[in-house]
Amino acid sequence: MTALHDYEAWLDTLDEKLFAANGVIRSEFDHAISIPLSECADMNGLKFWAAELRKALRLHRSSHLPVAYLLRRFVRLATSENNIPITPESNMGELRQEWNIKNEFADF
Repeated sequence: MTALHDYEAWLDTLDEKLFAANGVIRSEFDHAISIPLSECADMNGLKFWAAELRKALRLHRSSHLPVAYLLRRFVRLATSENNIPITPESNMGELRQEWNIKNEFADF
């Protein structure tokens, strides 16, 4: 296996801890959180719950979690599950702007 394969395998393990099921998006990291999909049906709800998820992920015991990657996953899950006709990339752009993150490659 290459380093890239190892990294992708690690991301797969993270994906298993942030998933949609039974009407919620569940984050099962150190500070677990359940996010009702019904409250993520518009940009205001997405922004609110993305901020809550961001707080929970930042409380993780080890600081190695790729917060930006997991927030992108959250946005993809929410838009997909709710059939929101907005691209996750545009949602992430709005979050970056709201949180004053200038560098699109910076972690959140």
